[in-house]
Amino acid sequence: MRRNSLNLGNSQQGFNALMIGILITFIVVSLAMVIPDNMSDNAIGSFLSAIYTLIIYFIANRMHGKELKAHSLEKLPFIPDGAPLG
Repeated sequence: MRRNSLNLGNSQQGFNALMIGILITFIVVSLAMVIPDNMSDNAIGSFLSAIYTLIIYFIANRMHGKELKAHSLEKLPFIPDGAPLG
C-alpha cells in the first residue's frame, strides 16, 4: 500500500500506510503471544488470520479503492510489462 501511495504521488498516505502496517502487525503478534497454549491453535490462528486479513482489506479499499476501480474499468494492466511478480 505504501508503494501504491507513492506511485500515486501521495507520500503522506504512503507513510501512513507503513505506520498502520507496522502497528497492526505489532498488535497481531502481541495477541498471538498472550493467547494461552491450551486453547485450540487452529481456531485461534484462523480467527486472527481472518481478522488481520479483513482489517487490511478495509484499509486498502479505503486508501486505494477508487483508484483501483478506475484503473480496472479502463482495462489497464496492474503489473507493468516485464515487471517481476515476486
